[in-house]
Amino acid sequence: MATKNEIGYSKKKLMEVVLNKFLKKYDWFKKIEIDSIGYSEGAKGHFAIDGTIFVDEDWLYNQWREYNYSAPFPDLNDKDLGDFVGGDLSKKLRDEFIMLFVAVTELKKPRYISWSWIRIRTEEEDNQNLIESIRRVLKENNIKDQLEKLVDKVGLPQACRSVGGMNFLTKALGVDKVELLHKYYVGKKLSTQDMEDIGIGVGGYDFEFTIEDIIERDDEGLIFEIRITKGEVTIDDETYGLTDGKIRRTDFWWEIEIEMLNLFVNYAYSILENLKYEEDIEEIPYPQIEFYFLPSI
Repeated sequence: MATKNEIGYSKKKLMEVVLNKFLKKYDWFKKIEIDSIGYSEGAKGHFAIDGTIFVDEDWLYNQWREYNYSAPFPDLNDKDLGDFVGGDLSKKLRDEFIMLFVAVTELKKPRYISWSWIRIRTEEEDNQNLIESIRRVLKENNIKDQLEKLVDKVGLPQACRSVGGMNFLTKALGVDKVELLHKYYVGKKLSTQDMEDIGIGVGGYDFEFTIEDIIERDDEGLIFEIRITKGEVTIDDETYGLTDGKIRRTDFWWEIEIEMLNLFVNYAYSILENLKYEEDIEEIPYPQIEFYFLPSI
């Protein structure tokens, strides 16, 4: 990659989460996967995303025909995003990518983005095996009983750490990991105080929320669905109700969305890390987040 500095892992993953949420407004967009992000400062400051974007097949064909009237449709292995977007769309995407990059990384605003490192595809490749659900109970039923008592006594996180991780615990209990997450976290009343208790700074946010669902999809990974039940945010000494629809019509609403998404991603990832969801910390899935608001009465 031609850029000078590489963005750290956590910011790279957050940028991926934010882009996947933000770009859903385009009906041609399916998903983006980011391998790395390079950044260069100075008068010619720019950044480049090394990754793959998945798009609608018909849209991609029409985009090719818009700029290539007679040339046959190309082998996508030889093309990148820049070969299919131009004009107003390219400028709009450039401005949006730069806006989100600055919001996520808090770096100085770059002048442009390079599309040449973003591969473009119409179908996702199966790059990883599905996680097998292990549901059989070990022959030693007393082990299962002992572990259930351990979870009840010390809580799920401590129980997982005590036995060496969630993989062993779920095998012994005869459940899969998502099922166990669902049992102990879905419906639980939480707040920004719970985030602060594990070291996550919440800034001017003060709200309550519940985890409505935890699911796993082949194409998106582990998804936490979260509903904010009440709360507020203070910005420049002004306080705004988060469940009030008026705030979503302000010019700075997109910043609040990104900041809250960041909070929830960090909190969900901390849950998985604390549970030893995978023995190797680098294999812990970076959670996808969908959050909603309970309308004010």
